[in-house]
Amino acid sequence: MNDPCPLGRLVVKEDERDAVHVAIISVKAREELQPGQEVSLAEGEPVCGIVDPFLKEPVPKGEIFWLLMFPNTITGMKHRWTHPAVKEQVERPNPALDPEGESKRWLENFAKEARLGYLEMIDITKEYAESGEVWVQHGSDDARDAFYANESAFWRHMERAEGIRCPEDDPSWASPFTCSC
Repeated sequence: MNDPCPLGRLVVKEDERDAVHVAIISVKAREELQPGQEVSLAEGEPVCGIVDPFLKEPVPKGEIFWLLMFPNTITGMKHRWTHPAVKEQVERPNPALDPEGESKRWLENFAKEARLGYLEMIDITKEYAESGEVWVQHGSDDARDAFYANESAFWRHMERAEGIRCPEDDPSWASPFTCSC
């Protein structure tokens, strides 16, 4: 299919098949909500998605649930999406971290989670910082997923332990790792 996301409209022919990325965000229910109910992220804001339609029961007030964003409304996506109604949270550096010790140990653990050797990860990151060349991990999402789970910490520790700085102003978009999907 040529459209970015075929959901939200009828299908033209039978036996059509596709796979899509659906942007989701965890949010706290301001009131009891029904599966599939249209909701906004904040009081008075426009509706931007639906309550997880696969839930079997209503979401009680105060519980956290997955909000599925409407198709084709996300303004940017690299397996990490942005939406005008969602404010990004930026992790602030902890000056108490020891650059020689704690940051290197953190990066060693990250490399294991990403299924990379430590030096391999350093080389990939250095190449990305110098040229913008993104490394593709074929057959696995581990490096990409590990990065997006720890993006601010990754660049903070990388700079402290190895002297490699994030090449962009917004570290959440500056991933040296991607997948082949």
